[in-house]
Amino acid sequence: MSYRLDDPWMGKHAYASAQTARIARHHLEDCLGVTRLASVLRVDRQSGRPGVVYAHRPPGFPLVLAGAFYVFGARESVARATMIFVALLSVICLDRLVLRLFDRPTAWLASMLLALAPAMLYGGRIVSLTHPVLLWILASVLGYMRWLNSRRGLDFALLVTVMSAGMLTNWQAYYLSAILPAHFLLFERSRRGSGRVLILGLLAPLWFALLVGHLLLVSPTAWNEITGVFRFRAGLMSVDEQLAFYDAVAEYSFGGLLLALAKHAFRWLTLPLIIATLAGAGVWLRRWKQAPADRGRLAIVGMLLAPAALHTMLFHNTMYVHDYLIVLFLPGIAVLGALGLMWLWRRHTLGTRALSAVLMLAFAAQSSAETYRFHMLEFPEPVVVGMELAKALPANNPVVVIGLPYHPAVEWYARREVNFVDRDGPLETQRGRQPRSVAVVKWPREWLQGLRKDRSDRAAERFVERTQAAMRYVAKHGRRCGETRNLWLYTLPPPGEKQ
Repeated sequence: MSYRLDDPWMGKHAYASAQTARIARHHLEDCLGVTRLASVLRVDRQSGRPGVVYAHRPPGFPLVLAGAFYVFGARESVARATMIFVALLSVICLDRLVLRLFDRPTAWLASMLLALAPAMLYGGRIVSLTHPVLLWILASVLGYMRWLNSRRGLDFALLVTVMSAGMLTNWQAYYLSAILPAHFLLFERSRRGSGRVLILGLLAPLWFALLVGHLLLVSPTAWNEITGVFRFRAGLMSVDEQLAFYDAVAEYSFGGLLLALAKHAFRWLTLPLIIATLAGAGVWLRRWKQAPADRGRLAIVGMLLAPAALHTMLFHNTMYVHDYLIVLFLPGIAVLGALGLMWLWRRHTLGTRALSAVLMLAFAAQSSAETYRFHMLEFPEPVVVGMELAKALPANNPVVVIGLPYHPAVEWYARREVNFVDRDGPLETQRGRQPRSVAVVKWPREWLQGLRKDRSDRAAERFVERTQAAMRYVAKHGRRCGETRNLWLYTLPPPGEKQ
């Protein structure tokens, strides 16, 4: 996990990392009085108010990351170290949870499978909200088990606090408001504390209402953004609506979704772990049938898988597009995999023990190989463009980038407002503050021509058309004022001034 902590945001999944870190840095640069505790992508410097608010997810974790930046500095290494700390806490929570359910060897093995899967070894470094919410889900289930055993008010208050922290982090934690009460009603013989369980069911609508209210106070247009992103992730938008809202298109069949999830699982979870999980599922089903009295305890394993399963059913678009979200299945799969491997080992036959050892060795080998491949996937263009903008232009000078799709890493390294033709619209509509600098990437023409051949990708086609229109506009109205290794720099004259 700690490999190359200081690397720039240029890996395959650097988009999420750069965006989360950029939001956190805004809290420091512009102070909480300006951001108003919201996830702000851009601040209106003239009014001192949030300009563009990221309403797609709750604002909790970027505030935590901003605290880490305040103490240790706003750097890539600090952001990744924070994520590694979160991942280690997840491993500890799973160890304690499995120890309560089964035994020490199974807990050790489940923790090891969780820690060594590519979804944790590499995915744990991605600065997104997925691993933090995974931690809160594990902590909530552990807190729920603790409260079931004690039924004390203090333990219930701790459970409510942990669940609330999860709901301030990401939407997957909201499923717990249905999952935990359902488990209590189905499997708990003692109804002591049943009134408190209703409180758990009310947490999700309560926190959702509070978050939406906060967003509407910060940005009156946030409601359209919230409803739009939920419709997009649920696959309820037409192709034209997706292009207008997200400037991206996700088209697939049910079979295509299953195939994509299988590919994600193969790379992020590994085939040996999936095989061990199938064996563990068989062990789980046999215990479920043979020991009805233990079904409440066994159902806890299903609770670990339920948030990921519900999210996949309700918001399949996001599971299809974001491959690393498969990590939401990992805790439940790690537990089932540990059950399967322990069952093979405890049969005390040479064949089953050999199979268990082979699966473990194969898991370690594929996990190492996949983690290495993820590290080698680099896309340096946004980093290069951002760094060159920071050196070539005066501080705080806003700029429009032409020839590169929107990427938050450009803004992270440029340390200024950066507009893009795919996110901010045609160039002629972006000339609010003059003079405005324009940076044209030197190497897009061959790439754009190749991209244009893919007529099925309407989002790419739209980007090509906007980029070429912006280039024509700059050629007609712009004045070249310099260049860097990879950029031509122009200045657009104020409206009404003749070139």
